[in-house]
Amino acid sequence: ADLVHRDSTHAVSRFAGSGRLTSGEIEMAYDVDLQAQPLNFTTLAVSFPEVPLRGDWFGPLRVKGTLHDLVMRSELEGDAGRLAMDATLDAEEPGYRFNGKLDLIALDPSVALGDARLPAGELTASVSGDVQGDSLANLAGQAVVGVDRSTLAGVRLFIGDARLRMGDGLLRLDTLHLETTVVQVDAGGALGLHAGRRDSLTLTARLDSL
Repeated sequence: ADLVHRDSTHAVSRFAGSGRLTSGEIEMAYDVDLQAQPLNFTTLAVSFPEVPLRGDWFGPLRVKGTLHDLVMRSELEGDAGRLAMDATLDAEEPGYRFNGKLDLIALDPSVALGDARLPAGELTASVSGDVQGDSLANLAGQAVVGVDRSTLAGVRLFIGDARLRMGDGLLRLDTLHLETTVVQVDAGGALGLHAGRRDSLTLTARLDSL
């Protein structure tokens, strides 16, 4: 295949590769192995505003399954850095689900998300977990976040990790630890995910002398 996606006068996306699309009685099944040359997320977000990324991204994209049970493996690179994902998604309403791992390698958040208000720099981190829901209020599951050596807004991050559990309208922070050149932070507790649920966090911060 050699596919091109256009939307009005916006930047074009192009995919080259091979695969199979099977039309079932209820839904379409995918088994494709493509190379993004590039995939432009800014254009994609015109039709799907929930897409957070912006700009051109290049690299392999492997997709297999249905929208209810879709296996995605990709390693994309752009001006903002690199992204790698190995996950199974449920992209159909009413409940969405992510089960897998997402790696950010030397990623500049302000460029990747197209928002100059965000801190610029190079973030290297990973997120793994199994989370489902269609809004903050009904999120359920667990996730582990790890931060490796990074620099954001001129601050060096040495190491960080957090373990999160979501359910019953709460985001439970089992552990959080972050070490930077400015501050060391440790935290635990929970936060309500909607107005009807409340909880509290215990936060400890240690600052270097000024």
